[in-house]
Amino acid sequence: MATSKSTQLASHIARDYLRDDALRPGDRLPSIRALQEQYGVSMTVVSHALSMLSAKGLIEVRHGIGCFLAKKPGATMAERSRTIGLVLPFESTLELMGRIMKGVESVCRQRGYYVLFANTTNDYDTERRQIERFVNTGCEAVVLFPAVRTKRQIESDYLNSAFLDFPIILVDMTHPEQLRPQVIFDNRRVGYEVTERLVRAGHRRIAFMTYGARNSEDFHRSNSDRHAGYVAALQDAGIHPRPEWRWPIEVGPDIIGEQIHAHLKTWQTLTEPPSAVVAIEDLHGVTTIIHARELGIDVPEQLCVVGFDNLSMAKAVSPPMMTTEADFVRAGEMAAELALDPLTTSVSRPSIYVLPVPLLNVQAVRGPAEQMVKAR
Repeated sequence: MATSKSTQLASHIARDYLRDDALRPGDRLPSIRALQEQYGVSMTVVSHALSMLSAKGLIEVRHGIGCFLAKKPGATMAERSRTIGLVLPFESTLELMGRIMKGVESVCRQRGYYVLFANTTNDYDTERRQIERFVNTGCEAVVLFPAVRTKRQIESDYLNSAFLDFPIILVDMTHPEQLRPQVIFDNRRVGYEVTERLVRAGHRRIAFMTYGARNSEDFHRSNSDRHAGYVAALQDAGIHPRPEWRWPIEVGPDIIGEQIHAHLKTWQTLTEPPSAVVAIEDLHGVTTIIHARELGIDVPEQLCVVGFDNLSMAKAVSPPMMTTEADFVRAGEMAAELALDPLTTSVSRPSIYVLPVPLLNVQAVRGPAEQMVKAR
């Protein structure tokens, strides 16, 4: 992979100012604007180059004052800023974001590091600005839960062209096209296992919630992978999904309930309605149960509901709802461990770490055959 402009500039600054006794320890470097004019590059490139020199212990960044030649050139990792950034889309499920934060903070606390937090509001451009801010403030690395991207943004993702020498570790909502170390969950397999479990219980008509038409340009990795597993499990069972089994849900907490309510109203009009539905996650699953019972639909006797992620709200459902136990705390820990690994700076050969997703409350799945027996 070609050397980035920031890497080249860092080498030039080191050559011109940090070697051959051009400056003494503690001497101040030219300002960012002066370096920009001298080398004919953007201020962003200068800031990134200085951050790289700081991360290597060659210079000291004193915010609001300037950059100075380090008193101990070549400082070790222990003598650096000891800060990493954590960038999360807080519009996503707050409970899951909290679990990731807990994992990252735990590892950083054990190793004597500080964590700076930033919110992207699930916006791609905001995410990039937050990453740039952390790079410029001297963070040693960033753990990033990526914002939802359109397919076009995935194809031209800034993560593959910017900050190439800066460690950015991705968690959960990642894509193979992003050339960064990733910690993800095996959502395709769990989508398959959830569907297989329903089929084994006797369900032959299984609905699946996906993100709706308004979000058709967005690519939700977790939901997409689970859907692929769902389709594969149905095909292996000799079942062909029907169009009415797809329940599109548009993003927005204020409209989830009314959309699910509308799907359930349509469910009541079908000659052969689905006997089970796989929700996007536990929030959608619990909302489905509430609205189904308001409409007089017996859950789980007439409609078996499955969720994901073992959210606290799922524990209040009676009888229990089958869900999954993705360990987001462990994902945060692994991401922090990778962020603090000095070998994680290259994006040319990124590693992908896949965590399993166990099923919970499997006994809660009741099949149509059991419903018929109980009815007798």
